Amino acid sequence: MIDTIKAATERLLGAYPPGRMVPVPDDLPFTDEGEAYAIQARVAASLGTPCGWKLGGIVRGEAPRYSRLFSELCRPSPACFSHDEFHRVYLEPELAVVLAEPIPARRR
Repeated sequence: MIDTIKAATERLLGAYPPGRMVPVPDDLPFTDEGEAYAIQARVAASLGTPCGWKLGGIVRGEAPRYSRLFSELCRPSPACFSHDEFHRVYLEPELAVVLAEPIPARRR
């Protein structure tokens, strides 16, 4: 499992930058969500300064998914990005809020 996580991390980091497309690996046997988050954590540790979280899958019955946001890739509104900063451009609007203080942990 550790070899798979290490290999996947290296492959993803090799594509960033310059934002090169990489195929979905059929030679790395991913088996569970824990491995995916371990890969994500290792990649995130190399990408920039953590500044928040992106949350997806907020649908009843579905487990939420999350990933890191980085200061270097965030822009306050109104935001401007150069087309040259990306290998492919899609529009995916996101809403972000800044909380005045941490939300206390809950049991669930």
